[in-house]
Amino acid sequence: QAADWFEQRINAGQLPQGAESVLASLAASSAVQRLLVTAATAGPVETRRAALRAMSRAHLQPTPAPFVQAMASLLSDDRFREDVMSSLQSLSLTDDDHALLRPHLLKLAIDENSAAAVRLAAVTAAQPGLPALPPEVAAFVVSRLAADVPFMERASAAAVLAHFGV
Repeated sequence: QAADWFEQRINAGQLPQGAESVLASLAASSAVQRLLVTAATAGPVETRRAALRAMSRAHLQPTPAPFVQAMASLLSDDRFREDVMSSLQSLSLTDDDHALLRPHLLKLAIDENSAAAVRLAAVTAAQPGLPALPPEVAAFVVSRLAADVPFMERASAAAVLAHFGV
Protein backbone atom coordinates (compact mmCIF):
# COMPACT_ATOMS: atom_id res chain seq x y z
CA GLN A 1 0.00 0.00 0.00
CA ALA A 2 1.23 3.51 -0.85
CA ALA A 3 0.75 4.83 2.68
CA ASP A 4 2.97 2.07 4.08
CA TRP A 5 5.69 2.80 1.51
CA PHE A 6 5.64 6.53 2.31
CA GLU A 7 5.59 5.82 6.03
CA GLN A 8 8.76 3.75 5.70
CA ARG A 9 10.47 6.56 3.76
CA ILE A 10 9.35 9.19 6.27
CA ASN A 11 10.54 7.10 9.23
CA ALA A 12 13.89 6.62 7.51
CA GLY A 13 14.15 10.34 6.80
CA GLN A 14 14.19 9.63 3.07
CA LEU A 15 11.12 11.37 1.69
CA PRO A 16 11.70 11.37 -2.07
CA GLN A 17 11.52 14.51 -4.16
CA GLY A 18 7.99 15.07 -5.45
CA ALA A 19 6.49 13.13 -2.57
CA GLU A 20 4.32 16.08 -1.49
CA SER A 21 2.39 16.05 -4.76
CA VAL A 22 1.87 12.31 -4.65
CA LEU A 23 0.78 12.39 -1.01
CA ALA A 24 -1.60 15.27 -1.77
CA SER A 25 -3.16 13.27 -4.60
CA LEU A 26 -3.63 10.28 -2.27
CA ALA A 27 -4.90 12.29 0.71
CA ALA A 28 -8.51 11.17 0.30
CA SER A 29 -7.31 7.90 1.85
CA SER A 30 -7.70 7.82 5.63
CA ALA A 31 -4.37 5.97 5.89
CA VAL A 32 -2.59 8.78 4.03
CA GLN A 33 -4.38 11.38 6.16
CA ARG A 34 -3.12 9.69 9.33
CA LEU A 35 0.38 9.53 7.85
CA LEU A 36 0.33 13.23 6.96
CA VAL A 37 -0.86 14.22 10.43
CA THR A 38 1.82 12.10 12.07
CA ALA A 39 4.50 13.43 9.74
CA ALA A 40 3.39 17.03 10.32
CA THR A 41 3.46 16.79 14.10
CA ALA A 42 6.60 14.71 14.71
CA GLY A 43 9.91 14.15 13.04
CA PRO A 44 12.45 16.24 11.16
CA VAL A 45 11.53 19.84 10.38
CA GLU A 46 11.65 19.44 6.60
CA THR A 47 9.44 16.35 6.72
CA ARG A 48 6.94 18.23 8.84
CA ARG A 49 6.92 21.12 6.37
CA ALA A 50 6.48 18.73 3.46
CA ALA A 51 3.50 17.13 5.20
CA LEU A 52 1.91 20.56 5.76
CA ARG A 53 2.36 21.42 2.09
CA ALA A 54 0.83 18.08 1.07
CA MET A 55 -2.18 18.74 3.33
CA SER A 56 -2.77 22.12 1.75
CA ARG A 57 -2.30 20.79 -1.78
CA ALA A 58 -4.81 17.99 -1.22
CA HIS A 59 -7.74 20.44 -1.50
CA LEU A 60 -10.02 18.09 0.43
CA GLN A 61 -13.48 19.47 1.11
CA PRO A 62 -14.13 19.71 3.90
CA THR A 63 -10.64 19.68 5.31
CA PRO A 64 -10.23 16.62 7.56
CA ALA A 65 -10.50 17.59 11.23
CA PRO A 66 -7.14 15.95 12.10
CA PHE A 67 -5.44 18.26 9.55
CA VAL A 68 -6.95 21.29 11.27
CA GLN A 69 -6.05 19.96 14.73
CA ALA A 70 -2.45 19.33 13.64
CA MET A 71 -2.15 22.85 12.24
CA ALA A 72 -3.66 24.36 15.39
CA SER A 73 -1.06 22.58 17.51
CA LEU A 74 1.77 23.70 15.23
CA LEU A 75 0.84 27.36 15.60
CA SER A 76 2.53 27.28 19.01
CA ASP A 77 5.86 26.32 17.41
CA ASP A 78 7.61 29.30 15.85
CA ARG A 79 9.44 27.02 13.39
CA PHE A 80 6.15 26.22 11.64
CA ARG A 81 3.98 29.32 12.01
CA GLU A 82 4.66 30.66 8.52
CA ASP A 83 4.11 27.21 7.01
CA VAL A 84 0.80 26.77 8.83
CA MET A 85 -0.39 30.25 7.89
CA SER A 86 0.43 29.53 4.25
CA SER A 87 -1.36 26.18 4.41
CA LEU A 88 -4.46 27.60 6.07
CA GLN A 89 -5.01 29.97 3.15
CA SER A 90 -5.72 27.07 0.79
CA LEU A 91 -7.90 24.93 3.07
CA SER A 92 -11.68 24.64 2.97
CA LEU A 93 -12.49 25.33 6.62
CA THR A 94 -15.84 24.85 8.35
CA ASP A 95 -17.24 27.05 11.11
CA ASP A 96 -16.09 24.43 13.63
CA ASP A 97 -12.58 24.54 12.15
CA HIS A 98 -12.50 28.32 12.50
CA ALA A 99 -13.72 28.03 16.09
CA LEU A 100 -10.93 25.54 16.87
CA LEU A 101 -8.23 27.66 15.21
CA ARG A 102 -9.37 31.10 16.41
CA PRO A 103 -7.82 31.04 19.94
CA HIS A 104 -4.49 29.85 18.51
CA LEU A 105 -4.58 32.49 15.77
CA LEU A 106 -5.45 35.32 18.16
CA LYS A 107 -2.66 34.24 20.51
CA LEU A 108 -0.26 34.37 17.56
CA ALA A 109 -1.61 37.78 16.53
CA ILE A 110 -0.46 39.32 19.81
CA ASP A 111 2.87 37.48 19.98
CA GLU A 112 5.43 40.26 19.61
CA ASN A 113 8.18 37.73 18.87
CA SER A 114 6.49 36.72 15.60
CA ALA A 115 6.95 38.55 12.33
CA ALA A 116 4.36 41.26 11.70
CA ALA A 117 3.29 39.68 8.40
CA VAL A 118 2.61 36.35 10.14
CA ARG A 119 0.69 38.13 12.89
CA LEU A 120 -1.46 39.95 10.31
CA ALA A 121 -2.08 36.66 8.47
CA ALA A 122 -3.22 35.17 11.78
CA VAL A 123 -5.68 38.03 12.31
CA THR A 124 -7.01 37.60 8.78
CA ALA A 125 -7.43 33.85 9.28
CA ALA A 126 -9.21 34.43 12.62
CA GLN A 127 -11.83 36.78 11.10
CA PRO A 128 -14.58 34.30 10.11
CA GLY A 129 -17.06 34.20 12.98
CA LEU A 130 -15.17 36.77 15.06
CA PRO A 131 -17.64 39.53 16.04
CA ALA A 132 -14.97 42.12 16.90
CA LEU A 133 -11.23 42.47 17.25
CA PRO A 134 -9.95 42.06 20.79
CA PRO A 135 -8.39 45.38 21.92
CA GLU A 136 -4.78 44.13 21.95
CA VAL A 137 -5.22 42.70 18.43
CA ALA A 138 -6.85 45.91 17.22
CA ALA A 139 -3.95 47.95 18.63
CA PHE A 140 -1.46 45.80 16.73
CA VAL A 141 -3.44 46.05 13.49
CA VAL A 142 -3.72 49.83 13.77
CA SER A 143 0.04 50.05 14.40
CA ARG A 144 0.63 48.41 11.01
CA LEU A 145 -0.97 51.41 9.24
CA ALA A 146 2.07 53.61 9.93
CA ALA A 147 3.80 55.19 6.93
CA ASP A 148 7.07 53.32 7.59
CA VAL A 149 5.38 49.90 7.44
CA PRO A 150 5.75 47.98 4.14
CA PHE A 151 2.86 48.56 1.76
CA MET A 152 1.55 44.96 1.80
CA GLU A 153 1.36 44.96 5.60
CA ARG A 154 -0.48 48.31 5.56
CA ALA A 155 -2.89 46.93 2.96
CA SER A 156 -3.51 43.79 5.05
CA ALA A 157 -4.10 45.87 8.15
CA ALA A 158 -6.51 48.13 6.28
CA ALA A 159 -8.41 45.11 4.97
CA VAL A 160 -8.75 43.68 8.49
CA LEU A 161 -10.05 46.97 9.83
CA ALA A 162 -12.46 47.33 6.90
CA HIS A 163 -13.79 43.83 7.61
CA PHE A 164 -14.76 44.97 11.09
CA GLY A 165 -16.11 48.31 9.92
CA VAL A 166 -13.40 50.32 11.63
